[in-house]
Formats: sequence, C-alpha cells, structure tokens
Amino acid sequence: MSVDAAAPSLGVTTHTMYGRVYRRLVPYRPWGGRIVFLRRELMEYFQNLPGCKPEEALNNAKLRARE
Repeated sequence: MSVDAAAPSLGVTTHTMYGRVYRRLVPYRPWGGRIVFLRRELMEYFQNLPGCKPEEALNNAKLRARE
C-alpha cells in the first residue's frame, strides 16, 4: 500500500508518515523510487505498539477520519 493509504491506517498525516519512514520507525519497502508498505508488516507493527491493540488503533483511526 502507498503512503497515502497507510497514513490513515495509523491515524496520521502523510507528512508524519514520511517522517516516520525517514527515521525508520515503521516497516516499509522501497519500490521503484516509491515507498510502499506491506499490510502484514504494518499489522505486526500495530501489535508491537505498547498499550494499543491493532483493532483499537484501526478503530481510533476511523473515528479520527470522521472528524
């Protein structure tokens, strides 16, 4: 998935997502000059976040998108 698709999944802006990629805080793959994310790797990233389960994080992101 692209940065534009992954950012809402994490509940952040694309600018913030690029910053996290630059600091290597999220798992990503370079692909033909683009940055892409594997859904499985992002879910593993979610599971390893302290104090937050994947379902809760995705639900929070959906709630933020409605605001």
